[in-house]
Amino acid sequence: MSESFKQYFSDKSRSDRALLLISWILKVNFFINLIIGVMTGNYIVFLRGLLPLFIVLLPFLLEKYYGISTPAFMDLLITLAFFLHQCGVVYGVYTIIPQFDMVTHFFSSFVLAFSITVILYLTDANLEDVKLNIPLIALFTISLTAMFGVIWEMGEALVDLLHLLPMPAQESLADTMQDLSFDMLGSIIVAILYYYTAKKGYFMEAMKETEMSIERLIGREAEKTERV
Repeated sequence: MSESFKQYFSDKSRSDRALLLISWILKVNFFINLIIGVMTGNYIVFLRGLLPLFIVLLPFLLEKYYGISTPAFMDLLITLAFFLHQCGVVYGVYTIIPQFDMVTHFFSSFVLAFSITVILYLTDANLEDVKLNIPLIALFTISLTAMFGVIWEMGEALVDLLHLLPMPAQESLADTMQDLSFDMLGSIIVAILYYYTAKKGYFMEAMKETEMSIERLIGREAEKTERV
């Protein structure tokens, strides 16, 4: 284990280390999919492991190379969302339990909406030219999550049109509308939770370390610019 990886864990609180440990155990699944894809020559399995692996590693990479700290619970949520989808696709859980698709769509949209909320909040907190109040962030969270949900469904329709998968990605119009409904439900719940936690200051407290790490990064970049 590299020194940077050890440092990544040692700098965290005991509860954060526990959450990150669970997250990294789940991350092993994506490495396994890459190996299976290479050994079997199955490029679909390989790609289904590669892109999610990059995304779930982003919190670690951002902290290692830019010093941007991501809350441990958010790291776990992102990893868990992709892990559940991997279970559905790669391990056939979608076929075994048809209702599992509803669970993953709702949870994925919840995590996506939360990530959008965090990005909007941090953008407002660190860029003087951007002015976003709490209701506006909540509204943008719902709108952007819905937009990504539509883009995802359009992508599935394209996959079916080009016959890129052995089984259809979209079973019917009802299935598509159900997915979009769960996308909306997840985003609305996040928006409501954000609104009330932000009003009470809980959200800002949870994002405090992340916000401070971005401020330090901006400060370092500003110093480099001044030297030049």
